[in-house]
Amino acid sequence: MFSGLLVCSTCDANLNFHFNQKNPSITYFNCSNYNNRGKQRGDCDATHHVRAEFLEQVVLGDIARIMAFTRHYEDEFLQILTESAGTEQQRQLGAMERELATLKARNAELDSLFNRIYEDSVSGKISEERFAKMSRMYEDEQTENEQLIDLLSHDLLIYRKRTGTAKDFLATIKRYTRMKRLTPEILREFVDKIIVHHRQRIDGVDEQKIEIFYSVGKIEVPDRAKVPQVDVCMPIRKGVVAHYSPDRKSA
Repeated sequence: MFSGLLVCSTCDANLNFHFNQKNPSITYFNCSNYNNRGKQRGDCDATHHVRAEFLEQVVLGDIARIMAFTRHYEDEFLQILTESAGTEQQRQLGAMERELATLKARNAELDSLFNRIYEDSVSGKISEERFAKMSRMYEDEQTENEQLIDLLSHDLLIYRKRTGTAKDFLATIKRYTRMKRLTPEILREFVDKIIVHHRQRIDGVDEQKIEIFYSVGKIEVPDRAKVPQVDVCMPIRKGVVAHYSPDRKSA
């Protein structure tokens, strides 16, 4: 159910789903760029391996924590949502709109450059061969830009439709107050993406940071003492147990 939602923290590639050949019940994700080392640009130097079962429990626990906070502190939570959603959405939209404006400005500049070399060709300042080469170069760049403009415009439209408001998100929470397990439908309604970091050894302990971005962005509950803590503890291989800490969003 997590396919398409997991993002590598190092190279922004998606994480691919796998299962253990000897024990198919063991399923996990790792970075697609790491799997294709040497075959494409942006190769990743770490697996960013995460067990599917563990990830499911972490996300389920985090959503349950948010629901618990909402039940007791709805007004405070709505204020948190409004602030975080507005900031994250504006940042995302701003970046996409700036990129789109840059591409359009470059295309307008290419039109001017083409007119200039055409005039230089007519006046004899540059040869026909030089004009043909430069015009072909400008046309190729413009064609590529127009394709990117179409893709980005489509992405912007989808993003604006998909991105919910704080009240929409709160309404979604209230629809699933009796949620017992995580389903693909529930996951898609709540979560936009999950950034998975590679496991690191810190002070003798293996830690793996997991960042959950909801449809309104990252949600930080300021006083975690007000809600039950997420306690996920799961053996992932012989002699290794994974723990989840909501305070550090790490395992």
